[in-house]
Amino acid sequence: MPTEPKDPQLIESKADLRTMLEALQGESELALDVEGDGYYRYEAQLCSIQLATRTSSFVVDPLAIEDLSPLQALFDPDGACCVLHDATFDLRLLSTRGLRLHRIVDTSVAARFLGE
Repeated sequence: MPTEPKDPQLIESKADLRTMLEALQGESELALDVEGDGYYRYEAQLCSIQLATRTSSFVVDPLAIEDLSPLQALFDPDGACCVLHDATFDLRLLSTRGLRLHRIVDTSVAARFLGE
């Protein structure tokens, strides 16, 4: 029987980020979503990063954490496969903070292959 995920943990400091990375170490898959403020600015700014596994979820506040580079370990070629929907926007916003994803599954692309 699947385990119910816990309430999301807010990550708003370097210490929180280290704790989250320890918790996610060794995960093979991550659900990933980002939000920006593009409706209110000429150029969108990364405002939140949501990461989830089957049992845990996190909301990273990039406005509170200046250095997001430790996250790159999750996204490297030997890191987790990230599942996103319509990855184009997310990838662009993550790249503004120096983050690059290597292993992704885009559910919007999968839906188009299925004719949806």
